[in-house]
Amino acid sequence: MNVQHSLISVIIPVYNGEYFIADAIQSVLDQNYDPLEIIVVDDGSTDKTKKVVLQFGNKIIYHKKENGGVASARNKGLELAKGEFIAFIDADDVWTNDKLRLQLDILTTNQGSGIVIGFTQKSPLTLDVGQAKFDKKPHLMLIYSLGSSLIRKSVFKIVGVFNEEMLLSEDTDWFYRAMEVDIQIELHKDIVQYYRFHQNNITADKKRNLFYQIKAHKMSIDRRRKLGNGSVASFPKPNNLDAMIKYWKSVTKK
Repeated sequence: MNVQHSLISVIIPVYNGEYFIADAIQSVLDQNYDPLEIIVVDDGSTDKTKKVVLQFGNKIIYHKKENGGVASARNKGLELAKGEFIAFIDADDVWTNDKLRLQLDILTTNQGSGIVIGFTQKSPLTLDVGQAKFDKKPHLMLIYSLGSSLIRKSVFKIVGVFNEEMLLSEDTDWFYRAMEVDIQIELHKDIVQYYRFHQNNITADKKRNLFYQIKAHKMSIDRRRKLGNGSVASFPKPNNLDAMIKYWKSVTKK
């Protein structure tokens, strides 16, 4: 099977994203990768999200469900997805060009790896992608972000789906579980995602966000303590982690 022509399913969870989601969808269409399946899971939006999405016609699989949180929306997308590889993008973020092809090449080269993660650039929503690319002081982040990742679908059979009790940090919890079962992760220095922050970001509520971050950490520690018979077992290190941290420090000092 030629991996370069494998179906990639892109899942976009959205709740009241009428002002942002068209940019996210367009950045996926601009990947110039085929075959591609784009699944928008509308988590009970009450605005004009549906109208905006349907303007893209049959390029998009649109599914609306009752509001249940981003984890449940991601899980519905996984249920619908037919691709061998899975990518996620939030409705208010955008990808760089060739993000999918670049990351698919990395997974193709590293057959034993299940996840590849690139860099995220934090950018105000007021900047379009072109402006963000020429930001003189880029805020680059190497984080366990679904939007900056490409994942083999087979990984979800091992790790499981997203914990729907996690109303935030469901991605952090999932990545912890992936590392706990020793899923191999490849990291690379290329920017693949622009995280566009604004006052309506779901993570803007810092206290609520911190609560779920701590919860994700606590659940991981409990699982690893049980695995380690009382002592906390350490995470396996993703490939090239030290090199990526060194690179991250060098670019953020400029």
